[in-house]
Amino acid sequence: MEPPSKKPFISAELEAVLRPYERQFFPQSASGFDLLLLVNGVGIVTYVSPSPSIMPVLGYAPEEIVGSHAGVLIHPDDLATLQRVSGARGKTLGRSLLADYRLRCKDGSWRWFEGGGTNLLQEPEIAAIVATFRQNSQEKLAPHLLWSKMEVSDHIVQFYETESFLVDEVSGFIETGLGVGDACMVIALPSHRAHLEKRLQANGLDKAVAHARGEYLSLDAGETLAKCMEDGLPVLERFTDVVGGLIAQVAKGRRHVRIFGEMVALLWAEGNQAASLRLEELWNELRGATPSFSLFCTYAMQGFAGEAHRAPLTAICHQHSQVIPAESYSALSSSNERLHAITLLQQQVLSLQAEIAERRAAEERRRISKDR
Repeated sequence: MEPPSKKPFISAELEAVLRPYERQFFPQSASGFDLLLLVNGVGIVTYVSPSPSIMPVLGYAPEEIVGSHAGVLIHPDDLATLQRVSGARGKTLGRSLLADYRLRCKDGSWRWFEGGGTNLLQEPEIAAIVATFRQNSQEKLAPHLLWSKMEVSDHIVQFYETESFLVDEVSGFIETGLGVGDACMVIALPSHRAHLEKRLQANGLDKAVAHARGEYLSLDAGETLAKCMEDGLPVLERFTDVVGGLIAQVAKGRRHVRIFGEMVALLWAEGNQAASLRLEELWNELRGATPSFSLFCTYAMQGFAGEAHRAPLTAICHQHSQVIPAESYSALSSSNERLHAITLLQQQVLSLQAEIAERRAAEERRRISKDR
């Protein structure tokens, strides 16, 4: 977030000017909006309403937002929506245009909002676009990770479908940890390390300084995993020496350690399911032998296609304190859409079970026929 260029202009006079426009232009007002901002003609936030307050919603104080470009709050994948709505808004003076956006919280996480922008640039008393946001109901319908609210011993698994979503989630996890003074350790695939570090640097992380201070350690998942393996399986003693030693190293002078690990996902992608499950167990067994740490694991959802993966998937989930579904579920914008998706999934499960039962019955009939 860029530092503000001016103090927030919060006054009873401006509130009085805005009030008559609320019911006329802001549909959210009937049920209450959670944020109200004024944005000038070049996209700079000039005002943040004190009521309702932005602090409990996104975690910022108003003065941290005023003077910044409004786009820094918007998720990169939603900028196209913002541009489309902004273009239409120029042709619809005085009308509020609604769309769904993810807004960046101070802890690095993202929250869904329904946003409305009303072009009042031509109104002398306001001379701004009035942006109002209401938290989208979908947040109440799907798990949402607030990285600042994690327990110190959490072991979380996130399934994902796209690389961009993975980088979003991991960067929020790491940035929040660094912000509260945690040591952060990344054990990831080379491509994911590169994308993550690019994102962290764009958000203000000096990798060299953070590493020198012992705040941030980034390791190759394949190289680290090789040191823990024997005969195709991870070994407790080796894992404790290698990973436990790293945790003890970065924990010095820190209250807590956050770890993003992809060694389990690497084993799964290689087809070594037994080793992946065993490594998940070793992470849990390691807790009593090291300083406290929270662990964030991720798996590509594409790796779980087929009935054969059903039992291993269940076993993976049982090793974690929280299980978060892939982003396609969270992207559904209404309760009806999600109920529809769940119904379709249930139907697919029943169809698959019926297909398997029929296949087995056919095989049994062929066996009986051959024995005759």
